[in-house]
Amino acid sequence: LKGEDPYKRDFSAAVGLQTTVAMAGLTPKCYDDAVYSGSMPYAYHLDATLFATLLKNVALRRGVTHRTDRLLAVHNTDDGEIDNLIMDSGISLKGDFYIDCSGTDALLIGKHFKSKFTERKNILFCDRTISCQLPFSSAAEKINPFSTSTAMSSGWLEDIPLTTGRCISYVYCSGYISDEMAERELREHIGPIAKNIATKKTRFKVGYRQQPWVKNCVAIGLSAGCVDPLESTRLQFVEQAIWAMACMLPRYFQGQQPQPQFNKLMTQHYEMVVDFVKYHYVLSKREDTAFWTDNKKEETSSAWLRNKTKLWSRSYPEIYDLEAVHCIFDHANYQYVYFGMQGSPVITFMTGGKNALA
Repeated sequence: LKGEDPYKRDFSAAVGLQTTVAMAGLTPKCYDDAVYSGSMPYAYHLDATLFATLLKNVALRRGVTHRTDRLLAVHNTDDGEIDNLIMDSGISLKGDFYIDCSGTDALLIGKHFKSKFTERKNILFCDRTISCQLPFSSAAEKINPFSTSTAMSSGWLEDIPLTTGRCISYVYCSGYISDEMAERELREHIGPIAKNIATKKTRFKVGYRQQPWVKNCVAIGLSAGCVDPLESTRLQFVEQAIWAMACMLPRYFQGQQPQPQFNKLMTQHYEMVVDFVKYHYVLSKREDTAFWTDNKKEETSSAWLRNKTKLWSRSYPEIYDLEAVHCIFDHANYQYVYFGMQGSPVITFMTGGKNALA
């Protein structure tokens, strides 16, 4: 942290083994490691469709009834809570509590309860994705044990190795590049092997619901909000909401009103992730396109991030710089971004000599 490493290592290599292991083409697991454990922390990239099927089968074994249907109408009780749902099949579904997992449609929390959406496109510009599945050319082709993110003209590209091939996605801002030009840039980056590969385009709206929990309904997942996927936070937001619900839902059924506490917590999570993802763009040294130069303009960052960026220009992220108790990304995560972008703190007696003062 003080820039005094006698071995002149990168920050990531000095504080952990993951970078060294990854660059050697090795995995963080050994053959005799237990399931979902290893010699060092690691993460999986999941096939969302297969994972959803797995969760459905687990739920079915535990007695959950699964129906495939389309929502037509929502009926309320006299006090404004949801009483029942009218489905396209003609049946009425009645419950004590409702979880809106309808994705960006937000059928209950958005279209029914009209929970306002706080947009953050003024901070995180990217709003579209074009992706493709690239099969391996042969069984002997090398598979990287890590994902690779690459800066593009108007966004960034993620190259995720899977067992069957590579999933490559270009996340970009439609205000700086057209869909056609983005696809051309993606194919040029991949090379000739992408000539006949099909692509898929998706759009997303960056922001979150101000009140993801209203009455007897809570939104979880994309119905509650969406952020630039640079840090793969979609499942993390789901987990954070579920953990909070596990604590607060029993209180709700005891007659208490934990909705304000939950809504405040989730707003904090979204705002902090927005700042953390934005910090990657702020520190970028690219100046070859308007997308990158605009991202570094102070007015495109929150007041909190502007203050921290100024503070860290002469030091580095510390544990007390993040005021919140519950953080998805803490000071160590900020340090990885800071030093990963070749940040160099100014060493003074009060920083470099802190250990001696203690």
